[in-house]
Amino acid sequence: MVHLGAIKISLMSPYIVPTSHFPFDVLLENIDRKFNSNAVKILTAMSVFNPSLLPAKEDLSSYGVDKISCLGDFHGKPAEFEFDGITYSSTPLLNKDDLISEWAIFKRALFQERDEIMKSKSLEKAPEFQEVLELKRSAAYTGIFSETFKLIDIMLSIPVGTATAERSFSEMKLIKTRLRSRLTEQNLARLMRIAIEGPELNEINFSEILDVFKQSNHRIIL
Repeated sequence: MVHLGAIKISLMSPYIVPTSHFPFDVLLENIDRKFNSNAVKILTAMSVFNPSLLPAKEDLSSYGVDKISCLGDFHGKPAEFEFDGITYSSTPLLNKDDLISEWAIFKRALFQERDEIMKSKSLEKAPEFQEVLELKRSAAYTGIFSETFKLIDIMLSIPVGTATAERSFSEMKLIKTRLRSRLTEQNLARLMRIAIEGPELNEINFSEILDVFKQSNHRIIL
């Protein structure tokens, strides 16, 4: 029996897992898979798109080829997974050969756009990649650099942490309570988006919301 203040915990409690039964091997396997050297290598290779790391114009020809090749190897091969004893292969996210071909031109366009932004805004340091990217999101560029923009979309969709996902689950628990058990998935998603991404309460015009609600004559199912 262990005493924690006024609380008594029996070491024979069914809720306590003996260390001999704890799946440390599974835990270590998951940690190794998430933080292995290959994962760090992939994340480091993404720095190739950082405008501040671009070299002088005469050194652009060899810049980033190894990192782009590394990213192409990782995202350009089908992922294999097993389900119910059967091994499946997914479609590659992009074409490595096309990606490398596009990079030879894209990095020069990135270099030119970086210098133009710095001159127009009188910046002393290179702008953020997102600022340069927005100017290149045209139909012409996305058509020419289709594989490059696929890679960029993959990069921008990688979460830097789990805090956002954890906050989402916390908001869901606050919204879908026992008294709101019949809340539809569509309305739950809308309410969660308002709670997570919406404005602060002191910025909401409730009178305007009520006016819209009054003008709506159809029955709303929550």
